[in-house]
Amino acid sequence: MQSALFQEVMLAGKAIVNAFSPWKMNYACYGNGEPHIHWHLFPRYESDPDRKANPWRHASEFKHHLIISQTAKNLAQKVTEHLSLLITR
Repeated sequence: MQSALFQEVMLAGKAIVNAFSPWKMNYACYGNGEPHIHWHLFPRYESDPDRKANPWRHASEFKHHLIISQTAKNLAQKVTEHLSLLITR
């Protein structure tokens, strides 16, 4: 069960990499703030401030980078398309 979950997380990460070509990916698994285990996948770019630091270091700035729902849908669609390509291989 654990390996199947990890394989799915890695598949999602690969779809994000294929969709957006980040410099690297950060993966974080938590369960302390919410009463369930969940993952955060952070595509990182060379232009990121402190790109080698923990992405939560700039969490207070996240609110300055909000997007409209249509942009979120477009980004989700792009990841979904790349995920579909990986699954059908």
